Amino acid sequence: MEWASVQNNLGNLLIIKNNDVNFERAIKTYREALKIRTKDRFPLDYASTQDNLGNALRKLGTKQKNNTYLMEAVEAHKKALTVWTKENNPWDWAMAKTNLGETLTRLGEQEGRIDYLKEAKESFLDALTIRSQEKFPSAWADTLNDYGVVLMLVNERIILPQLEVNKTNRIYLKQAIMAFSAALAQDNSNIIFRQNLDHAIKQDENT
Repeated sequence: MEWASVQNNLGNLLIIKNNDVNFERAIKTYREALKIRTKDRFPLDYASTQDNLGNALRKLGTKQKNNTYLMEAVEAHKKALTVWTKENNPWDWAMAKTNLGETLTRLGEQEGRIDYLKEAKESFLDALTIRSQEKFPSAWADTLNDYGVVLMLVNERIILPQLEVNKTNRIYLKQAIMAFSAALAQDNSNIIFRQNLDHAIKQDENT
């Protein structure tokens, strides 16, 4: 078990370095750890390593624009969620839901699949039931920003009759603006929040 912990921790160190070689090494070390950290024997460690594996696969899949890695990442996050539950592991559950949402966002964006984007949207909303502003203000703002981003992407990919498009687009844009505004109010020094809000407002003005 100690060896598996070392492998998992090594993966956590490797994933910090933003390059393909280290992402690939991290994926390998997480998979090695999972040979010991099985769901039956060590369920919580299994869930943690699966979620870490999903993060590494997402980073590599996004960098290489490889949807196979992203699909594997979705599977890894969902495996983590078979152990972590909202009732018994609320913080870990919300973290995995957020990571799943981020992965589905990247997958939906790269494949142009609105179903993945809508699933990501629901995953972020799930996470926000735990990551509340009162208890976890920083995580709340980050997740709200992620939610706003996926709303923008859904907005860009809606295919409906023209009149319905305009009506639906404005709903998603307004929701995105509200999300970005709330996140920025929590952390008004966050440049990414500000850029996302400005982009959403500009797009709303042009709709």
